Amino acid sequence: MKPVRLPASATLALPRWGLFALCLLYILPGLIGRDPWKNDDASSFGIMWTMAHGGLNDWLAPHIVGLPMPEQGPLAFWIGALCIRLFGALLGDPMAARVAAIGFFLVGSLSVWYATYVLGRRNEAQPLKLAFGGQPEPADFGRTLADGALLIYLGFIGLLVHSHASSPGALQVALVAYSLYGAVRLFDTPSMRAAATLGLALGLLVLTRGWITPLALWLGLLILAMLRAKGVVPRLILIALPLALAVSGSWLLASRFAGPLNYAPFDGWMTWNLRQLGWPSWSALAFVLKNGIWFAWPAWPFAGWAVYAWRKQFSALHIAVPLTFSIALVVPTLLDHYSEEAILLPLLPGLAMLAAFG
Repeated sequence: MKPVRLPASATLALPRWGLFALCLLYILPGLIGRDPWKNDDASSFGIMWTMAHGGLNDWLAPHIVGLPMPEQGPLAFWIGALCIRLFGALLGDPMAARVAAIGFFLVGSLSVWYATYVLGRRNEAQPLKLAFGGQPEPADFGRTLADGALLIYLGFIGLLVHSHASSPGALQVALVAYSLYGAVRLFDTPSMRAAATLGLALGLLVLTRGWITPLALWLGLLILAMLRAKGVVPRLILIALPLALAVSGSWLLASRFAGPLNYAPFDGWMTWNLRQLGWPSWSALAFVLKNGIWFAWPAWPFAGWAVYAWRKQFSALHIAVPLTFSIALVVPTLLDHYSEEAILLPLLPGLAMLAAFG
């Protein structure tokens, strides 16, 4: 039996202008009228500034005035450097770089909203039909759930701490949300376009913060497809994976063979990725539990309730897809012996969606 019962009057959608205004009020105050004071914010700005005022070699090999910074990936810095070139004369370089943070935030927010809307209007997610009618229409119910997921996403304490910086972590959580949207589209309507969307998102994730997160997501989705929707498997293998490799391989090959600035950024980047892999440890588990409680607050209790309440319809897409993302992304955090708060950011979009259905 479905755990949801409510009338149509309970599914009044929030006005679009209200949601948009709320998003602006969330992101803008933390970006205007300040200099990059945090370590990650300052180092990211340094790389962006160097790229914006340098040549091709500076774009291929992230560095700060000659100091190599091959860790993570170049995509967030490319976008920030492009914003400096476009808006630096008008806004000043520090503020122009933070325009990228606005874009990252909007991509993540819109992806969470649309992914939840697609799942919320599916038949298995609908509330129980009332004896005398009056239950909400699927589209109205989906919009209500999507509004709720967005509000929950904005309420994450961890997102509030990290979203006001033009850093790879801020872009990573946005692209995880976009990957979640692509996966939802693929499982809802298995098409080449949906598979390409997912592959693009995974490839961009590689360029943002390494290959561990996108690989974990792809493997998790492959397992889910083999268990629930075998027709999705060929699209994951033949479309999403090759496209992800093509997108990420463009920079990897160029940086590997061009050898900009007399050093190989590919080697440093690969070393940084491999350093995050180890055997599961109690210290990593303790870190996730200790920091995840506040980082994912207030969504994780509602997400847990959603999993419990829908346990008899566990294979329903609105539970299976975000839960797969959550499980797939928890595993790398347990293997990382150099844990930092930013590794928990990718968990937020999936938890927001689960909480909306709880």
